[in-house]
Amino acid sequence: MKTYTILGGHVKMHDVDSMPRPTEDALWLAHFVKPNPQDTCFDFGCGNGAVSLAVLHKQPTARIIGFDVDETLVHLAQDNANLNNAKGFSASVANLLREQIPQKAQHVFSNPPFHATDLGYSSQNKQQAHGASIEEFVQWVAAMIEHTEDGGTITLIHHAQNEELLAEMFDGMDTTIIQLFSKQNTPHKRIIIQATKTAGIKKVRQLECWRQDIRQNVLG
Repeated sequence: MKTYTILGGHVKMHDVDSMPRPTEDALWLAHFVKPNPQDTCFDFGCGNGAVSLAVLHKQPTARIIGFDVDETLVHLAQDNANLNNAKGFSASVANLLREQIPQKAQHVFSNPPFHATDLGYSSQNKQQAHGASIEEFVQWVAAMIEHTEDGGTITLIHHAQNEELLAEMFDGMDTTIIQLFSKQNTPHKRIIIQATKTAGIKKVRQLECWRQDIRQNVLG
């Protein structure tokens, strides 16, 4: 099977014709997930495992459990973990909107299903990755919060159009919203939101993702 690399060649991935390659979103998300050694993390909607493997490259002794509703993707994620000798990763099939996971983690992260059903995607892969309704998205984020230990972190990347909604969902927590500007002098289209499951206030930062030094640091 053919392979390709991400994160400046540090992470290898199986190249499957029927599966799209991960976008930069996976690496921007992974950059902000910072587990300590031996911490347990959940990757909600792990897909082919790109985010988890990028996190494990930085912290190889962390333990990450990936969950996805698609059995094919779960197997691919596990194959990619084996390809990278990432012993801290395992993946399970789970419908996170309907199933209760019987444990919590110090860190829960996700590139969740986007609220984009109104865009009329025709590709099956894109529809699966981006076709959640707003109600399902709210359920998804609520499940992330529920499965995070007190004092743990919830980190996700999402469309900027739902920035206000997400701020409301994490109201009362110690929350940072990072606005990702992909081009100079243009509005941001993506955000990273990271909340610590403890009392705190909201902070907003801006990240100039178009700058070459920042891209090299994050994307490799």
